[in-house]
Amino acid sequence: MTRPDFKSLIPSIEKEDWKYTFKRSGALLAWNPNDTSEMHAMMVYIRLFSGAGLVSKHKLSYKKLEEAVRPLMDNMF
Repeated sequence: MTRPDFKSLIPSIEKEDWKYTFKRSGALLAWNPNDTSEMHAMMVYIRLFSGAGLVSKHKLSYKKLEEAVRPLMDNMF
């Protein structure tokens, strides 16, 4: 995970484009699942945050969000 990867998501977060942010953050996290960097941790947070945005807009179920982020959270602790 690089700083440019992280920064590339800032515009979509500012626009509250949760669908794009959720999809892109998932792709970035899948690219290197064993990353333990600070950027990786921030990307996990972005994935969770954008997923919560989708849930609040009724575009994603809580169950689907949990399925998407649970493996990420389990790997962090």
